[in-house]
Amino acid sequence: MLPNIILNKAVSVNGRIDGFERSLEVELRIYQQAMFDSYLADVHSLKRFSEMVPDDELEQAPPDFQGQEDPRARLVLIDPEGKMDTWDRISKIPSWGKRFALVTKSTPSSYIEELKRYSVECITSGEDKVDMVGALEELYDKFKCRRMLLDVEGSVSGELFKEGLVDEVNLIVYPCLVDDEKGHYLDLTELSDRDAPIKLCLRKYWSEYERHLWLRYSVLKWTPKPGTFGPDDEEKMREVLQSIGSERELFDHTVEIMNFVENIFIATLSTIKDLESESLSPKELMKRVPVLMERAELLNGVVDKELKRIGQLPSKLSIAEKFNIELYELMDPYGREIQDQCKKMGVRLPYM
Repeated sequence: MLPNIILNKAVSVNGRIDGFERSLEVELRIYQQAMFDSYLADVHSLKRFSEMVPDDELEQAPPDFQGQEDPRARLVLIDPEGKMDTWDRISKIPSWGKRFALVTKSTPSSYIEELKRYSVECITSGEDKVDMVGALEELYDKFKCRRMLLDVEGSVSGELFKEGLVDEVNLIVYPCLVDDEKGHYLDLTELSDRDAPIKLCLRKYWSEYERHLWLRYSVLKWTPKPGTFGPDDEEKMREVLQSIGSERELFDHTVEIMNFVENIFIATLSTIKDLESESLSPKELMKRVPVLMERAELLNGVVDKELKRIGQLPSKLSIAEKFNIELYELMDPYGREIQDQCKKMGVRLPYM
């Protein structure tokens, strides 16, 4: 299974990712609303963020959680070449708990030894280039990384988009304009061979003192993430849902449920795309509508009943309530996209 990936970038009004002063206070306040448990960065982004932390806020000694699990977000650095040279500072930033580095079999052994001195756990994945799918699977299965905030400046973001691994895009828009020669855009050169742009759907927005703007988008996918439950895994998903008896268990399985629901919509969109390519007459199309309705029935039959039960569980953390909101925000753009695609073909389909 793979975690949800939330691409998070601070940008100027004209889309630059550097060349302006950022606010640690504003970004941390927004990060808290993103409900992530891990921070995934490359060397440039992590260095830039660490420089925003005042020296007097750095920890002189690690906190004592008295035998309890560290509740802070995990830090995951993508660094196959061993370029990070400021671990002494990074290890003292109070925002993060357990720290990881994604490396390869070609990463210098001297750098691996340095990581050990700073209690950074290495995840080796790939020969010369980090195998992101393999690394993300290990982070999910072994270390319970479920929602990862992605902050990168290199080509990694384009690679993850290309693999269909990015689920959300969060933009923190700063009220400024940056000279073209002083600022850079997010590197998405890996997407240069795409025929069409990646579709996004605005989930919510929030302004901070009418200055900074937080925009939260869902990524509309056409292919499912690898290793996730799909329409053919109905019984497995039913077992997962029926096993949930507490808010904590719901939280642990949220990503699996979300991926299952999303994959039903993706399968529906793929079916519509196939039908469209066949250039069928309206009458012939209507004969194929039952195939689409099977998806809706699967969604209602497997998910709805159990979610109603889960929603009635004793609640202290409002996890079930937040889950229902997240689920609706996930489903709504897909439902509208399906309706739009059907409308183009002259087919009326009940709202999913």
